[in-house]
Amino acid sequence: MKKRSLAVCILALSSVIAISGCSGNAGSPKESPKEEAGTVKEKEPASGQSGKADEQQTQKSQEKVTKGQETLTGDDVSGWIAGHEAAKLYEHFSPEFQEQVTAEDIDKLLRQAWKKGEAPVQISRLAADGTETYVWSSEDGKMYISAVLHEGRIHGLLLRPSDPRATDEKYTRHAYRMPFEGEWTVAWGGTNTMLNYHYEYPTQRYAYDLFIVRDGARLEGDPKENASYFAFGEPVVAPLGGKVVKVVDGHPDNVPFEKPLTEEAAGNHVVIDHGNGEYSVLAHFKKDSILVKEGDTVKQGDRLGLCGNSGNSSDAHIHFQVSDSPSLEEGSSIRIRFEDGSDPDPVRGDLVRGQDKQ
Repeated sequence: MKKRSLAVCILALSSVIAISGCSGNAGSPKESPKEEAGTVKEKEPASGQSGKADEQQTQKSQEKVTKGQETLTGDDVSGWIAGHEAAKLYEHFSPEFQEQVTAEDIDKLLRQAWKKGEAPVQISRLAADGTETYVWSSEDGKMYISAVLHEGRIHGLLLRPSDPRATDEKYTRHAYRMPFEGEWTVAWGGTNTMLNYHYEYPTQRYAYDLFIVRDGARLEGDPKENASYFAFGEPVVAPLGGKVVKVVDGHPDNVPFEKPLTEEAAGNHVVIDHGNGEYSVLAHFKKDSILVKEGDTVKQGDRLGLCGNSGNSSDAHIHFQVSDSPSLEEGSSIRIRFEDGSDPDPVRGDLVRGQDKQ
């Protein structure tokens, strides 16, 4: 097979890897993602997300992905990047990845895009179902790297420059809480597309996709059954008080990681008007689970329905964003300001606390 020449990025993921998500279809067709976020493709980075030292990352360097006697850590990969050890990286690529690139490609890429001797700064790690996805930045935040590790092999490697947007500096006027009870994990979230594939699209730029990970897994049982996923059927609650201005229900839940069963990208969803031109959008509810109707007034923490897998969704999760319009097609996403005491800017891989049960 002919090797592909590379310019700025290298990317290959095997079919065993899948990340939860949705497109949300919060824009026109030309703005909407071409593929479901739960497929095996990563999106390219777009902005200068700053790193943060989170308690949940304190043991990140000790996390390992193994296959037989092979052991591979995020620190291994970042160290090889810093040292421009292209041969080491290539040696640990999956067979599928090795078919697409050469060690010479990797060497050229590193020399062009990364300062030798500079240690990548880890800003995100998402671990679920035996796969780890890391995101690192350069010290100046101008370059980002993502690597996907599975069974002792590197299945994806992506290097791209940052591209920050002016809207990153504008937060919501209201302070919100996450729309769930207990602790969930951020599947997609942040201000570059390595952390948040929504970021590329103004209508959903600051959206979050949220799911539950327990003991390193999203599910227990048959992966083709929605009920196997820990998030499926869990309560979705109001992130802030307001008036319900849109309710859509009745769409079927998809078979996980198969073609959506409806053209309504948001699936079953609720839109709440919080005043000051801010509207929260909660999407992908379980079929016939929504408890509120248009015109209802809700308080923060009120149950809206149950988490599902309807619309343009790969598996059970909550899509949550705040927009300046109730229209998913016409509004612009606003970066969410969270209440004091909660994580101010959670990103992909973070474990976040929601609301107490009422």
